[in-house]
Amino acid sequence: MSEFIVLIKSALSSDGGAFASVFGFVVVVAWLLVHTTRKITEHDCKVNGVGKLEKSIDEIKENLVYIKGTIELLKATKNGRSGKVLTQANSPIAPTALGCEYAKEMGLEGFIASDFEKIADAVDASSSSNPYDIQQFCIETASVFPEKFFSHHNLEKIKLFAFQKGTSLVGLGELIGVMIRDAYFRYKGIEVAEVDKHDPAKQQQADDSE
Repeated sequence: MSEFIVLIKSALSSDGGAFASVFGFVVVVAWLLVHTTRKITEHDCKVNGVGKLEKSIDEIKENLVYIKGTIELLKATKNGRSGKVLTQANSPIAPTALGCEYAKEMGLEGFIASDFEKIADAVDASSSSNPYDIQQFCIETASVFPEKFFSHHNLEKIKLFAFQKGTSLVGLGELIGVMIRDAYFRYKGIEVAEVDKHDPAKQQQADDSE
């Protein structure tokens, strides 16, 4: 299942994401329904089986929420409500000059510092210590489940800032996620350049060039 979700997420972030978002969402919903139904049939309601099924359903819910959030961001961009570029596309992802301005105006570094223990615990609990996976976790969580990173008080301030800028929380998600990535990497002594070394797309390019 994880490989399929990665494929869908990659499509959503591609240049053809506007089409892929609609097509991908329909496909993933259909596939997940079939997958879940089959899982329910296979499990015999043993304690371990039920636990695994519930975990699988939770993962499905999280991925659907992420995809829904991505589609909302694409719609907002298409309608001109969120067309400002806050992060540059070149890997490793970094804030643009406007992104740095937004982060400073928002007081984002202060929010991250005050909630860093919660942030570090959430990242530590993620499934991988791979720098690329950490980056993706930070961006996706900041975009869709920011409450896992921030206190209610700080999250309300971030939401207010998003409203004042005429965007959504999802629209700020990548910027927030990248800033969280940087703070976590400093804490762990990880170089941002390590992201590229573990990026599946860049690894594939390197393999193809050999």
